[in-house]
Amino acid sequence: MTSWLLFVLWASMGAAWADPDVPDPAPSSASTDPADQLEAARRTYLLGDAVRARATLQALVTRAQAQRDVPWPVEADAWIYLAEIQYLDGDRDAAGASFRVVLEHDPDFRISPYDHPLDVVGAFELVRTAVGDERKAAASVHVPMPWWGYAPFGAPQFRAGHPVRGAVYATLQVAAAGASVGAWVEIQHQARIVAQGGTSDPEAAAQAQARAKLYRDAWSIPAATLFYVSWGASVIDAGVSWRKDRLASLGASVAPRSDGLEFSIAGRF
Repeated sequence: MTSWLLFVLWASMGAAWADPDVPDPAPSSASTDPADQLEAARRTYLLGDAVRARATLQALVTRAQAQRDVPWPVEADAWIYLAEIQYLDGDRDAAGASFRVVLEHDPDFRISPYDHPLDVVGAFELVRTAVGDERKAAASVHVPMPWWGYAPFGAPQFRAGHPVRGAVYATLQVAAAGASVGAWVEIQHQARIVAQGGTSDPEAAAQAQARAKLYRDAWSIPAATLFYVSWGASVIDAGVSWRKDRLASLGASVAPRSDGLEFSIAGRF
């Protein structure tokens, strides 16, 4: 009897200490918000599951590259955390390519040593230096401006996507060209008067000659000068804009792939 009571007591204590058989709650659907996905990947990484975090970050940057619906601050942080995991895994080339994506978009981007290891911050700064040197070297290469940069009537500005400036140059040059042509027609008219009345009416011929000189000095020459000055200004403006656009277009692109990252350098040459 005593043994039976001891057995019952032992069984009840074991049941009390055992884990309750409560079913796990049904998992909720993953958020599609990029910020939530980044935060989930960051938490997973900080909890020690770098493999899963890397997969989540890879999916997020792939979405950013393909769909262009991820805000840049979120995308930049995703690239940085992905690069950190790649760097600490020993995949230095992939980490450098991920850092480049951020620096090509924002050369002044900074990462905090409070959020990332110092060796990762140092690797990021090395990539920044390399990207800056490459940009300077590319900018120093002399590449002639395309032919359309020398066209009149605001064509370079329209071609470069600056319609307001193009309209200003076109208006000035059309008006100046029209005034110059009008002055030339009037000067030719006065020249005919001089030729026809040189012997029969010397006074009229002298007046016509004076008017022709006035039209030339006060009308034709200023109009032609305005045309060529505005044309020259348009060419200079086009050259400055073209060099800026060319420098901005120089850089690297990284395309996420299933087996890693595809890195390429592109630009206008």
